[in-house]
Amino acid sequence: MSVNNLIDESLSNSLQELLSENIDLKDISIQDITSKSNVSRATFYRHFKDKFDLVNWIFETFNKDIQEKYKIDNNFRQLSIDTSTMIYNNKNFFKKIFEYEGQNSFTDYYRKSAMEYTTDQYKTKLNIKKLDTKLIYLAEFNVAGLTQATKCWVINGCKETPEEISKILMDNLSEKEKEIFSTQK
Repeated sequence: MSVNNLIDESLSNSLQELLSENIDLKDISIQDITSKSNVSRATFYRHFKDKFDLVNWIFETFNKDIQEKYKIDNNFRQLSIDTSTMIYNNKNFFKKIFEYEGQNSFTDYYRKSAMEYTTDQYKTKLNIKKLDTKLIYLAEFNVAGLTQATKCWVINGCKETPEEISKILMDNLSEKEKEIFSTQK
């Protein structure tokens, strides 16, 4: 592992430890993170813009393997289960970051990431270069709902299993999205 990766991992672990100590994300400073990881502030800022950038990096790191797997087997329902499982296995971390509301919130990042992914999938599955207005609104509507439902599930303690929440989310997609993502499998 490269030095840069080791530093990223150290900062990531420090933030996750602070969140596990029941400290809210809004109350954690860069100083708290760098002190815990024995990394200078300057080094932190060479790697991340701010703590929210670090939160997003952690999510991307968790999610990277899942997205790579989906590119191979192309099963949207399984992608949903795997993503829900990843969130479930890290539910305390995700609860803390979903609870933060305001500028640079994880909820906004999650929605934007899901929107980017969804629009890319629409283009690929429908073999088009640009989405028409109707498809853009369909994507916005469904991504907003999926994001809010996922946030609600996490904040309420992930009471349903990853399989149960995935089924609930997939069953509530519009017929057009079920067709696009072939979730009937």
